[in-house]
Amino acid sequence: MELSEMTLDELYAVRQQILEDIAELDEKMPFDESSEAFADWAEEHENMEDLLDDVVDRIEELGGETL
Repeated sequence: MELSEMTLDELYAVRQQILEDIAELDEKMPFDESSEAFADWAEEHENMEDLLDDVVDRIEELGGETL
């Protein structure tokens, strides 16, 4: 489902899930910042943060409360 089709309650649930996923991903951060694993981790982390930004923007568009 597209963000534009979601209700505020659905958006809040998606936001919460993304925050939990980011926290879980943070726990798995590779220690070697020059490794391929770190590059992959950083890309996934950035993608999750971008999605979170999109969700928060949509919540704001609908007049909902953000973090």
